[in-house]
Amino acid sequence: MSILPKFFRLLLTTAFSFVAPVFLIGAILVGLSLVGFVPGFEILCQSGIEGLARFLEIFGDGSPMDGVLAIGFAFAVVGAIFDTYASYRYQTLRGN
Repeated sequence: MSILPKFFRLLLTTAFSFVAPVFLIGAILVGLSLVGFVPGFEILCQSGIEGLARFLEIFGDGSPMDGVLAIGFAFAVVGAIFDTYASYRYQTLRGN
């Protein structure tokens, strides 16, 4: 196998590893916002959104958006390392 397909697979793995937590955090925020329209759940959802924002501020030096990006980049690095390891193990066990 040449280096180009391995490189594209690594890029794809890194991109998916970055996008997955970003979409998950976004889905949680959108879900809490939508449930907030149900009468009686406004305060609960507002406190959930504020708690998530405070959690993200910890990773983003005071900015929730920077926190989302920091978590996404961390997941991307871990995904790339795992893909590199899995590719190496596959080649080693296959005998190439």
